[in-house]
Amino acid sequence: MKSIQLSPQNLSLAVPSWSICSIVLQALCEQMLLLYRKVRLVPKFKEYDRDGNGYISLEEASIILQNKPFNFPADKVVVLLRKFDKDGNGKLDIDEFADFYAEAKATSVSSQLIN
Repeated sequence: MKSIQLSPQNLSLAVPSWSICSIVLQALCEQMLLLYRKVRLVPKFKEYDRDGNGYISLEEASIILQNKPFNFPADKVVVLLRKFDKDGNGKLDIDEFADFYAEAKATSVSSQLIN
């Protein structure tokens, strides 16, 4: 068996730099936060998915956003749905809903602060 001697010259090749570790750790944390957000939203998603088909339709999105706490006008609902309907099928899956719901909440909170 061949032994490897570590020296300052070959140590940098054997051990990743801290910046690479930092980038990987940041990416892992971002993925964990996304997963946590989705898991946390599953009950809300199921509540709004009134027909239980695994998607939020335009009609279901309208019910969400035109009532409390959002109170958005119908045209804003259509804009938000189109913005987050990444596959263009006219409805939101759980991933699209997570982004949609976060944007709706942020928009609602900022409009309440302004008014």
